[in-house]
Amino acid sequence: MSTSKTLVVLGAFNGALAVALSALAAHLPLMAGASAQGVASALEMHRFHALGLVAAGVVAQVWPQVRGVAWAGAFMVLGILLFCVNLYARAWWGFDALRTFVPWGGTAFIVGWGVLALGVATSVTRSRPA
Repeated sequence: MSTSKTLVVLGAFNGALAVALSALAAHLPLMAGASAQGVASALEMHRFHALGLVAAGVVAQVWPQVRGVAWAGAFMVLGILLFCVNLYARAWWGFDALRTFVPWGGTAFIVGWGVLALGVATSVTRSRPA
């Protein structure tokens, strides 16, 4: 599968997952009593970066000469794992052993967006064949 398709699929999957987790957090009694602020933050970042993955996939398709798009997507996925999944696990299951990785997840988000921006900004503009 191409980089652009992979990123769009990952983005779409994570978007659907974030919506499903939002519904569970709102309606499942086990999860409703969890730390509302932590879960809300994780869900917001999860949804936002699902769209970021889709955007990176579109960039890879529209401007194939842009370098680093796969890395940008990889950093966004890493951010979802280290930040969002970690906050979900802490709020819903009381798993707190990996708390120190949450800031690294936020850093991965920042790096992902930075790599995407730098790749687009420094790419050589070429016209696409019709």
